[in-house]
Amino acid sequence: MENPKVISFAPGTFIELDDPLSGKRRLVLVAESGVDFYDYLDEVNPTPLGILDVLSPVEIGDCRSLADELMLGGNYESYKAFSEMLLVLCDTPAANDKLTLNRAAKWAFDNKCYDTNRASSFGVLATVEAKKRQGKIVDIANDLVNAEVF
Repeated sequence: MENPKVISFAPGTFIELDDPLSGKRRLVLVAESGVDFYDYLDEVNPTPLGILDVLSPVEIGDCRSLADELMLGGNYESYKAFSEMLLVLCDTPAANDKLTLNRAAKWAFDNKCYDTNRASSFGVLATVEAKKRQGKIVDIANDLVNAEVF
């Protein structure tokens, strides 16, 4: 098996990639380096993780690009409903950070469900899961360092 290759994206871009811990795909934010991502935005010191080809990363854009995709695809009613939901979403707990907000928007887009409360709940839940995942990753890294594997 070949070593994983690092993939780069424009900093600040939202990408979707495989989560090896859950087997699901998740939305993350590309870090300033362009080769790392943030899964959880800790206000003090977010921990970047490498963007590897084995995670099958794909650029998604942000909530505005999702709205544009609906409009350019001729889905005018969906575009209107999605855009209205985005405005209201800004007044929910999902708006606490841009990653949570875009997770909520992506869920609504993917599920064609423009219910603000449901989208907000999903965005917040996805961020709670990311925080737990981040803790697991830190624990694994600490175990490796303490075991002197490197």
